[in-house]
Amino acid sequence: LMGSSASSLLEIVNDITDYSRLDQMSVALQAETFNLHELVDQALEIFRFESERKQVSFDLSMEDNVPAWVRGDGFRFKQILTNVVGNAVKFTDAGAIRVTMRTRDDATRGEGCIMLETVVTDTGQGIAPGQEEAIFGSFFQGDSSLAKKHVGSGLGLAICRKLVNMMGGSISAANSEQGGARFRFAVALEIAEQPDSDTCNPAVTANPDRNAMTHPGASILVAEDNPLNQIYVRELLEDAGHTVRVVETGILALETLQKTSFDMIFMDVQMPELDGLEATRSIRSGTLENVPADIPIIGLTALTLDQDMNTCMEAGMDGCLSKPVSEAALLDTVASFMTERSGGNDQTTRQTEPPLVNRESALKRLGGRAALYTKMTTTFLATAPQTMDELESACARSDTPEILRLAHSLKNSAGSLGLDALQQSALELEQAAGNDDTRSYDRLMPLVLQAFTRTIRILGQEKPS
Repeated sequence: LMGSSASSLLEIVNDITDYSRLDQMSVALQAETFNLHELVDQALEIFRFESERKQVSFDLSMEDNVPAWVRGDGFRFKQILTNVVGNAVKFTDAGAIRVTMRTRDDATRGEGCIMLETVVTDTGQGIAPGQEEAIFGSFFQGDSSLAKKHVGSGLGLAICRKLVNMMGGSISAANSEQGGARFRFAVALEIAEQPDSDTCNPAVTANPDRNAMTHPGASILVAEDNPLNQIYVRELLEDAGHTVRVVETGILALETLQKTSFDMIFMDVQMPELDGLEATRSIRSGTLENVPADIPIIGLTALTLDQDMNTCMEAGMDGCLSKPVSEAALLDTVASFMTERSGGNDQTTRQTEPPLVNRESALKRLGGRAALYTKMTTTFLATAPQTMDELESACARSDTPEILRLAHSLKNSAGSLGLDALQQSALELEQAAGNDDTRSYDRLMPLVLQAFTRTIRILGQEKPS
């Protein structure tokens, strides 16, 4: 359960919100029935962990009139809640953080509709006089001293205001009597009946088939310096049955690999002392004692595709996942590589994994024209990164017509070159767009990226005759 809350949490707290994309895309709220009490508990669990680390007390209080089951956009509500509470935790170094919730009838929307009001109070640094409204503006970072201490995009509260307004409510901030800040926001929800099965609760329940797509018992090294990212990735992987070791730097990753055997590595690209790219180059050199040079390495990056994909491949990584990494992408990546290493015989993994590069099949379709295949491959290598960047951007803003166009083009190009895995993943994304299944974009796009980065690496190494 915590894995599902962490998946949404990272979309807020990991410096990953691209405000310009959100500002341009047409966001449609999703109506779903979910257990509000469970969603809140799960969303706040990781903040309790961080508060304990800072020795700051953390308290949640729900009034009796807060219903358990409601209907609305649970994901968007969690996004607002975790952003506001995340700010309180970030700027509070001593004292307490308190979250209270109550409801009031919403007569403007009729019987059965409520306004859920949440108040987050802390004993932190408070809000500078006159900035109570400015903090909801784009790229607002507060005074320069705080901006240096607490690095961030300055976009979280601006996004919160947009989402709260979309959900028929309002948000405000002021200094509290305890000297810290007090944020108050309210959103409109409908009171709902408990569904027949908890699996009907998409806001808080992970894909019930997800564990069946992973390889149980995999030993995984995670090199990541961000504490929230560490607990997020560890929880998801361990919840899927894997053994996880977390280290904070590239140097520690190399030292750990020489002492312990692992099946694969998730490597943060940007880390102190020795970054993920240099650590990967060291592993690929084959000079590290007891470390197989071909161990699967997946890069984790907060940068955009065109900024980091080429450098990840050049360093020798097998793939590169953009943060925030969704639960589906993370576990599908493990399943893919563990199937590959076990020969595809494990019944708990996907039964068939298409090859990355099926050059013989493509040459057969081209009548054996190797020179033509080389020319087509060169053109693909030059143009595909831009296509992928445009496709990733289209998925981020849920631009279904553009996704349909780009995924279709990518599928056809991959098919012409015998890039079977990329063709298959592009086809799945195209089909989702054709069905206007916007909820699947976050799951499928990372799989397309993974297939693309692995395929490009092979194409770049091949020297067709």
